[in-house]
Amino acid sequence: YENPWTIPNILSMARMGLAPVLGYLIVEENFNVALGVFVLAGVTDLLDGFIARNWANQKSALGSALDPLADKILISVLYVSLTCANLIPVPLTSVILVRDAALIAAVFYVRYKTLSPP
Repeated sequence: YENPWTIPNILSMARMGLAPVLGYLIVEENFNVALGVFVLAGVTDLLDGFIARNWANQKSALGSALDPLADKILISVLYVSLTCANLIPVPLTSVILVRDAALIAAVFYVRYKTLSPP
């Protein structure tokens, strides 16, 4: 049994929680606070990677999935909110979202193909 409540996992979940806050702040055009939230999300990403690499008891299989998922969620919310605020064009956001969806689908497909049958 693996403990899912490691510090890196909690930091990744916090980053996921910051994503809607960041999106709201950008849509409301509160860019200074949004920049602070984005920097805070970046610090949580830096810390969770540092802790997971340097303390073996803080690594987890869940964390290896949560960290990139949190990054994808944060970037997707960032692009969508910047598009809603008319700061970047819709086609660029569409390309980013399709790319992220394709990457997630590819990961699931590879994982499905590499698992042994039940």
